[in-house]
Amino acid sequence: MIEKLVKKWERHKIEGFMKYIVLLYAAGFLVGIINPLFYYEWLMLDIDKVLEGQVWRLLTFIIQPMDRSSIFMEALMLFVYYSIGTSIERLRGASRFNLFYFNGIIINIVCQIIIYVGTYLYYGYGLSYPVSLTYFNNTLFLAMALMLPDMTFLLMFFIPVKAKYFIFIYALTFGYQIYEGFSASVLVGLCMTLLILAAVFNMLLFYRPWGNGLPGQRRRAKAFQKGYASGMRYQQPGQNGPASVYPFPGNVTRHKCAVCGRTERDGDNLEFRFCSKCNGNYEYCMDHISNHTHVE
Repeated sequence: MIEKLVKKWERHKIEGFMKYIVLLYAAGFLVGIINPLFYYEWLMLDIDKVLEGQVWRLLTFIIQPMDRSSIFMEALMLFVYYSIGTSIERLRGASRFNLFYFNGIIINIVCQIIIYVGTYLYYGYGLSYPVSLTYFNNTLFLAMALMLPDMTFLLMFFIPVKAKYFIFIYALTFGYQIYEGFSASVLVGLCMTLLILAAVFNMLLFYRPWGNGLPGQRRRAKAFQKGYASGMRYQQPGQNGPASVYPFPGNVTRHKCAVCGRTERDGDNLEFRFCSKCNGNYEYCMDHISNHTHVE
């Protein structure tokens, strides 16, 4: 179902989507500096106010600034989120990234409605938990770590850390945040648990680690793994014939990008993927997997 939505949204996709999100966050930061209470009085997602007619809150709640304490820290966070979001969009396509973000916003709204209805039924009045996209934005790192687990990040700009270790770091962070929430009150703990689980679910929905589930890609991946284990590789099909399989000697590479021609010998950090939309066993590097003309 997700794959069908991604394909249908292809004609409506917004390229460079993360830069618009970063601009909204920057605007929220400026609003917070000018009037710290303005966001909570007029922009926060408050279901009571929405029911009174302030429907703009369904969108404006996303501009809640990440860090009002320092312009430098806010700028740093915006740069990091822009870099990660742009990389994910380039790796898996703008259409998927657009839907991933839109669905994250919708899920946050649904969580707020659940909290409001739940507290209304239990306490007799609905509460509007200050929902932002903080947990959702954190899952951007998880998505990147799942797609490129061997990619190296510079923690604090000088400590090299493999992306796959961020999965454990964020798992511990989310666990500690839930613990702190329950330490404050059961209600806060339940709210934080709901928001965190919803954000992780949304990430797995669009960037699940077991692939996109397309039958064609699964067949090609299985054939490639079988050939890799037996010392064979699929030769990219040329204009005059179909793909062929041949035993490769020691001087023949296992991977080759069909666009730029780079192989695994051109860099230790290069990764290659098959394109599920191309008709044939075409393999591309990460720079061209989402930026090439599909072979019909």
